[in-house]
Amino acid sequence: MTTSAHSAVAIGVQRVGFETVFLGTGRVSRNWGPTLRGGFGLALRKVSCALGRDKCEDCLLGDSCAYGYAFETPIPAHAPVMRKYTQAPHPFVFEPHAAEDPRVNSGERASHALVVVGEAIRYLPHFFLALEELGRAGLGRDRVPYRVESVWVPDGQAIYRRQEGQGACQLLRPWRRSGQRQ
Repeated sequence: MTTSAHSAVAIGVQRVGFETVFLGTGRVSRNWGPTLRGGFGLALRKVSCALGRDKCEDCLLGDSCAYGYAFETPIPAHAPVMRKYTQAPHPFVFEPHAAEDPRVNSGERASHALVVVGEAIRYLPHFFLALEELGRAGLGRDRVPYRVESVWVPDGQAIYRRQEGQGACQLLRPWRRSGQRQ
């Protein structure tokens, strides 16, 4: 699809919030954004990589892999922009917990959001699994473990609640600004 100054391209955007509860005490970070993003990348590679490689560049799975698509985002061959770059911007952004103190205590809760853009929306279940894996590995300098208690979408609808025994985060479609599914 080509674009011009006179046409617009609709891009799906999905904001997913998640609440965590810490299972230990320790130092996480004063700046949770890079900490969350870095840990998420490691965890996503762990849950997504079928071949266990160190590099994605020659992998046959390419952008059909959640990690490859999210962290080594390809530029579509037909794209009229970014031709001189090897990768497109990452199709996600974390809205981290606003923490004044880098320490967390066992039982403390933190809410974050993950904004996923475009085709990366198809990998939301992988992203959920990566966030759970990151919780088992631990977050920050002290590797403080956490568990995901709930996941919700913009209208406040919970799509996962641990206490209700829901075991999987359902695949989502993009949401319009009004909060209605497309």
